[in-house]
Amino acid sequence: MFRKLIRKLLRLLSKHEIKERQYAIGINSFINILKDRHMLFLDYDRELNFKEALDDCEELCNFFNLSDYEIFSTGGGGYHIFWWYDNNLPYSRVKMIIDYSRCDNMYKYISRFYDHKTIRATGKYIKNKYNDLKYVGKFSGKRTPTAEQRNLGELKRKEYLLLKEQNFFIEKVLK
Repeated sequence: MFRKLIRKLLRLLSKHEIKERQYAIGINSFINILKDRHMLFLDYDRELNFKEALDDCEELCNFFNLSDYEIFSTGGGGYHIFWWYDNNLPYSRVKMIIDYSRCDNMYKYISRFYDHKTIRATGKYIKNKYNDLKYVGKFSGKRTPTAEQRNLGELKRKEYLLLKEQNFFIEKVLK
């Protein structure tokens, strides 16, 4: 009986592709730890298509008076959305926006236990690590950021793009 169960399990495993994971590099939402200042980013997984995620972001911009945002698609059919210029939010407000949004439920759940958010800048699976995160576009928000917010946001955006680029070159050298 036990051997039959093992054989069935092995047959099932041989039919399904098992994806190997690698360590993902990410950035966190901290802008100033001492003053409790964060930037906002959201993770939308496969539950919503692009139009639904875009509609949710427009609603968030109108309701919470947010600025411009950028969207990156993930290899699994989801989206990472960054509000680079909304970088002076206390984490309680970030959690409120996350709870109000229609983003990934696990992302909402995890935000209850940490005082910051982290989102990955590199590939999640070894098979598609090079083309996992792709730039979709920049979209207009409701608010115009100050010069200081724009400068801080550009620094954080450059950090994100640098992490993406470094991982690409590290993986290429190791290969």
